[in-house]
Amino acid sequence: MDWKRTSKKNKYFWMITIICLLMIPCSNATEVLADANNDVQQEKISEAKDKKSKKKKKKSKKKQKKSLEEKVAEAQTAEDKIKIMAEYYFTNSTVEVKGDNIYIIKTPAPNFKSAYSYTIPSNFASILKIIQKEKIDYQAIFLDVQIDLIDDKGQESTNGGLIVCYDKSTMDNINLDNWPASPEMVYTAATAYEFYPYVWNNEVKDKLKEKINRNNGIAKLPDNLFFIYTDLFAGK
Repeated sequence: MDWKRTSKKNKYFWMITIICLLMIPCSNATEVLADANNDVQQEKISEAKDKKSKKKKKKSKKKQKKSLEEKVAEAQTAEDKIKIMAEYYFTNSTVEVKGDNIYIIKTPAPNFKSAYSYTIPSNFASILKIIQKEKIDYQAIFLDVQIDLIDDKGQESTNGGLIVCYDKSTMDNINLDNWPASPEMVYTAATAYEFYPYVWNNEVKDKLKEKINRNNGIAKLPDNLFFIYTDLFAGK
C-alpha cells in the first residue's frame, strides 16, 4: 500500500516537473519574440525620425538656395550681375569689359550641333531678358562662342566660332513678353552676328541654315563695336 501511494506521488511529481520544464522554453521564446518585436518597432521609429530630419535639412537647403534673379539683384555692379548670369547659363564662361559698358561673354564652343540651334540662343536670350528687366546699364552685349582650330600647318588657334551682338537700342525695341518665339529669332533680331565658316559648314544644322544667313548686320555696326567684333572674330 505504501508503494502504490509513493508511486502515484512520484508519477504526479514527474508530470508536474515535465510540464514546468516544457513551459520554460515557451516562456523564453515568448520573451525573445517580444524583444524582437520591440527592436523592430524601435528601428521603425528611428527610421521615421531620420526621414523627418532629412526632409527638414532638404527644406532648409532649399530655403538657403537663392534664385538667379535674387543673386543678380543683390550683386553690386553691372559686371558682377552679368558674370553671375554667364556662369549660370554657360559652362566655363568669362566676362570682359570693353570701353563704355560694353560686355563680352566668352564661352567655349559646345561639342554638339544642336547647341547652335537651341541651347546657345535660348541661354543668351535669357541673359538679355534679365539685363533688361533689371535695368542694368550697358551699351552692348557680345556673346563670343570660342572654338579651337588647327590649320593646315598644324598651328592651333582660338577663333570666334559664333559672335552675337545686341546693343541697348536693339533690346529696347524688343517685346520681352513674346520674345524669342523661336531660338533662331535670337540671331535674326540681333544687332549683328556671324558664324565662323568652319562652324557654319560643320557644326550648324541644316534646319537652322534654312532660316538664317551665316552673318548679318556686321557692316552696320558702329566703329567701336565693329573693332571689338573683328578682334573677337580673330580670337583676340
